[in-house]
Amino acid sequence: MHNVVVIAAALFVVAQSPEDLGVGAPLSGPSAADLGVDTGVDPSVDPAAASVAGGETAAPADGGDGGRGRSVPGATANERAARLRAELEGALADLSADRRALQQRLDGVAALRVTEAVYALDPPLKVLQRVVRVRSFAIAGRADEAAAAARDAGRTLDDVSGGLDASVTRQLRAAVRFADALAEETRARAELARPVCGPALGLRRLAQDEARTRRRLLDGVAAAYAPVARGADRVWARRAAFQVAALYEEIARRADQPADLRTATLPPPYALDVVDTGALLQPALDAWVGELRRTYAEIGGAVDARDPDEQLAARTRERVDALARYTPDDTALLRGERVENPWLAVLHEGLVRVAGRPERRNAQGRFVPAATRAAVATMSDALSSPGSVDNAYALTGLARLAPTKLSADAVLAALDHVDERVVVAGLIAAADVVTHDAVDGARKAAVLREAVVAAYAAATDDDKRAPFATAQRALYGRVERALLALQAIARVDRDGAELLVRDERLPVVERAWLAADLADARFAGAFDQWAWDKDERVAALATWGGHFARRQHTGYLLRPQAEGLVGCVSRAAAQVASALPASPPLAP
Repeated sequence: MHNVVVIAAALFVVAQSPEDLGVGAPLSGPSAADLGVDTGVDPSVDPAAASVAGGETAAPADGGDGGRGRSVPGATANERAARLRAELEGALADLSADRRALQQRLDGVAALRVTEAVYALDPPLKVLQRVVRVRSFAIAGRADEAAAAARDAGRTLDDVSGGLDASVTRQLRAAVRFADALAEETRARAELARPVCGPALGLRRLAQDEARTRRRLLDGVAAAYAPVARGADRVWARRAAFQVAALYEEIARRADQPADLRTATLPPPYALDVVDTGALLQPALDAWVGELRRTYAEIGGAVDARDPDEQLAARTRERVDALARYTPDDTALLRGERVENPWLAVLHEGLVRVAGRPERRNAQGRFVPAATRAAVATMSDALSSPGSVDNAYALTGLARLAPTKLSADAVLAALDHVDERVVVAGLIAAADVVTHDAVDGARKAAVLREAVVAAYAAATDDDKRAPFATAQRALYGRVERALLALQAIARVDRDGAELLVRDERLPVVERAWLAADLADARFAGAFDQWAWDKDERVAALATWGGHFARRQHTGYLLRPQAEGLVGCVSRAAAQVASALPASPPLAP
């Protein structure tokens, strides 16, 4: 059943397969205990001696101590090497939720001064210390430094691997690859943290581009971790799979926020009867939650006595428990809303509708497939009964199934009706008939434009609420359906679009939305004026439309350093334009 669940698609971008999360293959392989799963730190080591003021790391590339190395009286080089390994392994295993304390610990271990004599006794220490440094930079969000440190770790491994056992080299290689992926995740997080503005502005193209960008970044991080997550080293495979799953979950939850539903892909309203959005959302939510819970459980289940990692096991249990309590009532967009077709009370046997295909209502109250020719004939006959449920369904059905058979006069009659339900049906039909009638759509758009504007003005006289705030209104509201009809008319009839952009019966913000959606050069003057409007939505819409209305994408209106929607849309426009040819304007 195609339904309102599509409205919430932006919430759940994480329904990945096990392979996508890097745990498709069984997590098996040799033990990695000598690489670092012990979380304890030798109490004889003074952590203050390892810290660096301001959180900066200062370990020299080759680890020469110049007499500044930390030492314990009477400790042998072997004992110092053992203590260093304990500190490195403890820092790498630490999954503390206290980011500040973890940052201090990592900084201190990364900055330790170590003699070459100690490194010579345990060459992997030099590699692991550089991996710790990568993690320190990553937690601080310093992507460039993290990437440089990861490259340093790789070069160091190349230098020391010649004299190491093959199994140790394999384990170190997994650690270095994890560090590379962690640096990539740090870079992606900086971009993922940027605000999005497509849904807030009602610009579907921008919202879709922002969603594609988020997905590209997430997939890039997953690809970076995949060689480690699917590798033979159990310790790093578990950590890599956890990093990917946690990032996907975090971004999905961050996207769970109210938005202007005009950017949603809505189903045909009269293909629905009654919809409980919570229940409707449950299958998609179950799939998303179930996949993540299964992944976390598998990661936690891979922790065993051979390769203990109590912190990771505890974190995965916490995630599983939290997801078990996540329900549709927790989602911000469709929290328990009941969407009801306003014609529900008068639906009857024999009623014909178009829900992707023509259907007829049977005696049991179900819609079953109907022959196209018979359905078109029935709906055409119903056009002679304005105000009836059959007429409303005929208007909306013919507009999609046989738009050439739906005249502008039939739509105008609906728009002039006293019953609000009939007006809504006429507005839905107006949008669809001008869009789908390839032969006469532009002429119908010109005929219907004035009546749709009048219907919008009448609706706003009665309803001052913000449009597209709920699924019910997005599907059946007069204001919302009038705006969508005007958008369709403007796309088909550009001369009419100019009149709409100047029509003061429409609020400036809605005129700016219509113009920005088209990004037509003929609106350049309006964009220049609106880009400095005190209403930030108007200014942001004009900035987007004005940038793409200019054939060379000059960036004249862009203000990427600005706060709020203007800055957000400026950065997004510059990014989109960089991937487009310089000459043609952005097509609607």
